[in-house]
Amino acid sequence: MRNEIQQADLEQAKNCPLLKPHIEALCDWCHDPVDYRQFRWCKNHIMSWSENHVWIIARKAAAERDDHRCCRCSRPQWHPSTGLVRLEVRHINPLHDRGYHISCYNHLDNLETLCRDCLNNAQRETRELE
Repeated sequence: MRNEIQQADLEQAKNCPLLKPHIEALCDWCHDPVDYRQFRWCKNHIMSWSENHVWIIARKAAAERDDHRCCRCSRPQWHPSTGLVRLEVRHINPLHDRGYHISCYNHLDNLETLCRDCLNNAQRETRELE
């Protein structure tokens, strides 16, 4: 099972548009010189990479992209009649025990912001498909 997960992660990374072949000392996006402390991206583009790979940053970016509203029912994070509504960011294609590490599964197009009710429905739908 562990080898299958690692193989799936490698396949996902091969298709990642943000992990193209690297030219030493140049930014992968704009080809400007990178600082010696940076590896692949200049200061202007490192956040774009992080928003699509680092879970804690990608989660926040997805909620901001969705204007802190549920993607399915449009319920806002703060609802005047009910008070605070807890929103969750979930992976559309589930991680299946991969953990919340740096991964191509954290691309913004694989994340959606949902309220608790819609999250429960989405999880139920995912379980039924498997």
